[in-house]
Amino acid sequence: MAGNPSALEFSCKKMPCLVFLWCLIVGCVGQSLGVASRNVFSDMHVFEGGDFFTEPSSALPDSGLKNVTEVVWSGPEDRGVYLGSPSLVRCPQTTQTWLASHDLFGRGVPSGPKKSAFTYRSTDNGKTWTAAGTVTPMYWSSLFVRESDPRVYLLGTTNDGIPGPTQIVIGASSDCGATWQTAVLSNSTQSYSTGPTPVLVHAGRLWRAFEHNVAPGWASGYAAVMLSAPVDAPSLLSAQSWTLSGELPFSSVLPQVPATWASTAVRSNFGWLEGNAVAPTDASDPGVFIMLRVNSLPTANKAALLYVASPTAPPVFRQFVEFPGGMSKFTIRFDPQTKLYVSLTNNILEASLSRPPQCSSVPWPSAGVESLGGESEERGHSVTQGQESHHLEEHKASSRHRSETALPLPSCSMDQLRYCNPVPAPCVWAHANARNNLTLIVSSDLLSWRVVRTVLAEDTGAPEWVAQVFTGFQYVDWQFDGDDLVTAVRAAYRGANCYHNSNRILVQRLVDWRSFL
Repeated sequence: MAGNPSALEFSCKKMPCLVFLWCLIVGCVGQSLGVASRNVFSDMHVFEGGDFFTEPSSALPDSGLKNVTEVVWSGPEDRGVYLGSPSLVRCPQTTQTWLASHDLFGRGVPSGPKKSAFTYRSTDNGKTWTAAGTVTPMYWSSLFVRESDPRVYLLGTTNDGIPGPTQIVIGASSDCGATWQTAVLSNSTQSYSTGPTPVLVHAGRLWRAFEHNVAPGWASGYAAVMLSAPVDAPSLLSAQSWTLSGELPFSSVLPQVPATWASTAVRSNFGWLEGNAVAPTDASDPGVFIMLRVNSLPTANKAALLYVASPTAPPVFRQFVEFPGGMSKFTIRFDPQTKLYVSLTNNILEASLSRPPQCSSVPWPSAGVESLGGESEERGHSVTQGQESHHLEEHKASSRHRSETALPLPSCSMDQLRYCNPVPAPCVWAHANARNNLTLIVSSDLLSWRVVRTVLAEDTGAPEWVAQVFTGFQYVDWQFDGDDLVTAVRAAYRGANCYHNSNRILVQRLVDWRSFL
């Protein structure tokens, strides 16, 4: 559909929308789930085909989120320019200066063989941010530093695979993100995928997980690999400094996926992606773990644990792990003080299935597989009691249509979720995709994880299903900072047209986070 509307501005030309009715009640029409008005813009980054802006003040207006500042806003959102791959690090030899980075995605961003990352600097410990520089080529990248080195590094890929190939690339900056040198590290005929995942220092080496695109299919066609270099290598911009391990394709472990993950209602595309390099608790162990996000839809909260014994060895599959939030990208780091592995994730409380919203006054379907068709869908209550009979007949007609639809169905696309449809969409909304709650989780062994608390959640008062469609606190990168955690969040928040299409990069400081444990 051309010209994507802002959040809650559904295209409902024939019948009223539930979302619209809810907006009339709470007064959010024209504000897109409570989006604040924008002030005069000062800083500007330019990319091929357009630009995006930051505000003079990094305070987030009209927000109830605590200890949060806004690095950049990509609006107006209907241009189709969205913010991805947040990362942050403290600049070397400083006490107050931080650097944050991100890239762009969406229909408003031109495709091409080279993508760019954009950097922002804060000199007051994250309270305010200004544009610093642009890095090309750079995509899906993470910031890191190494001891006694005055430079800041970005490690990612040259593009997003459209068009391919997608090579591994590194950038280095000697002025805290203003100017950059880059170097390609991988073979020009190979394509790799990743996300802004950690660069680990362990056993005298730098380790960074990637995925090699060995077969067609997002996530299902990926093979886990590990890139590493000596921590004291004379030049990290030299390809000769880096070693790529053997690889393990997801297809080789697909037979070990439990049958209980699948559903007769929705088509699955099991796979893994965006692996983390994670150190073993035994400092003398020369190997490292890879913990990968697992696309386990329609179920949720799964990760895959692999072990890499040496820089050249292929990863070995250990097991699938119950991991709160494993359906979305995460960053894991080890805290030496508590001896705990720590992560910030989108924990899924209920991985149920339902239909997407309809452009009518029939009630939102209850969560659960039973809501996918048949008589159980007739148990709802009409929005307007005076029209109960009319809505019930309309609801019965929808149920008859749904019961005639052959299962399994594909998972709903974002457009199918955020636009009302005059007839039931031929898809299933898997609630495992939700990213509207960000949670702090910990583990002592990478196998058993405990949810500590929610650190970011929808604050506009929207119903849960509206929040799931339009709000996302996702793809978090973070760093220890004394007693605090400092996080960079890819956020679809107050004005985003769906949870995936993030319109802001936020930074949150979790003060004295160990007191939460």
